[in-house]
Amino acid sequence: MRGGDNTNFLNFANESLNNLIRDMPINFVRKLAVSLGLNVVQAPNWILTPSLFTMTTLAGHIIKTTTLTERNAKVSDFGDINHLTYLPYVDLFRADGFISSVINDVKLPFETVVVSKLINLPNAIEKSLNRRP
Repeated sequence: MRGGDNTNFLNFANESLNNLIRDMPINFVRKLAVSLGLNVVQAPNWILTPSLFTMTTLAGHIIKTTTLTERNAKVSDFGDINHLTYLPYVDLFRADGFISSVINDVKLPFETVVVSKLINLPNAIEKSLNRRP
């Protein structure tokens, strides 16, 4: 698109990546089931498979953000995606600035507090403990 308007391409890329994000959880489950010789009886969702949905949804958003911005993919992104499986089950989750911003942008359906800076973790832990009955 040299010298041309990139708007159409960016709109197409954005729509394609949104479709990827939407379909990633079910496609992942179907491929896994086939590889194990199983049938998928019910589609995965936030209630039945919160870790799977969190991991695949955020992986899609990481891919989208990396594709549509100047940020280069990092080897550590895979580890970050793997750690996201814990997100639905913890009160606090420590992640770097990029992953924290992706998590906050997605607006997940649970109340995990995401801490983007290690220096803020002790204060976040203290606040979490003070909220408990």
